[in-house]
Amino acid sequence: MLFPRALAIAETAWSPKVLKDYTDFLKRLRIQEKVLQQQNVHYFTRYEEIQARFQTNTNGSESIYLTSSLPNATIRFTEDGSQPNTQSNIWKDGLSIVKPTLIKAQLFDKNGAYGQVWEQWVNVNLATGKNITFKNTPQAPYIPVDQYALSNGIIGTHRYNTGQWLGFKGEDLEVVVDLSKSQSVKEIGISVLKYHWQRMWEPTELSFWISEDGKAYEKVGSVKDFPENAINTVSVKVPNKTARFVKVIGINKGTIPVGEYGAGAKAWLIVDELVVY
Repeated sequence: MLFPRALAIAETAWSPKVLKDYTDFLKRLRIQEKVLQQQNVHYFTRYEEIQARFQTNTNGSESIYLTSSLPNATIRFTEDGSQPNTQSNIWKDGLSIVKPTLIKAQLFDKNGAYGQVWEQWVNVNLATGKNITFKNTPQAPYIPVDQYALSNGIIGTHRYNTGQWLGFKGEDLEVVVDLSKSQSVKEIGISVLKYHWQRMWEPTELSFWISEDGKAYEKVGSVKDFPENAINTVSVKVPNKTARFVKVIGINKGTIPVGEYGAGAKAWLIVDELVVY
């Protein structure tokens, strides 16, 4: 794994900011591969994996754009969860997702499949692309990548620094999503990141509320148990209810207890992906 990372570090350290060009760097890196081969360096060759960009649309859909810097390569994909092969559809432009879908994509070059299979579960739901308001503003470094980070159908992973997770240090979560119109609501959910070793604590209570007018709210459920030392995805069923507004309130742990990592400091409450069905 030392190479080609060492070359990338050298590029970053020695090149003036105005001259840094990733595309040009890759072009020169491919030339350097021959030098590495002559030196019998067993370098990592899979550095041109599929890159993804997401765009949340106000019509409730999610658009995905896939690219790769691998020359003369083709991206093939599936939408049914199956592994892409040489007969799968070729990726051309952006793909609009309008329902919960598992997308898988694979790079192919003249030698066949290249690199790992890229996959993404896109959980399009009633909250996707809808207007969201916060009582407390998410704080750095857990600031959303865009205004729809909490409702783009893309749940954050264990890599919590990607801009998908939202963080509240010592403050409660209180968020409201406007579904645009009154409609049947059957289930509400959200995910909480519990990593005590990173000062990320589960809320003492997570409650779910609905309203027709955005003023008078009815509590429809709550969760107090977050057993996983990882991502905890929780939800409550909402029987026979209609609503236009959905509110989620998470009570911050407050101060980290004695004996725990970071004791005495303010606890982080980290959440992502508010879903409504």
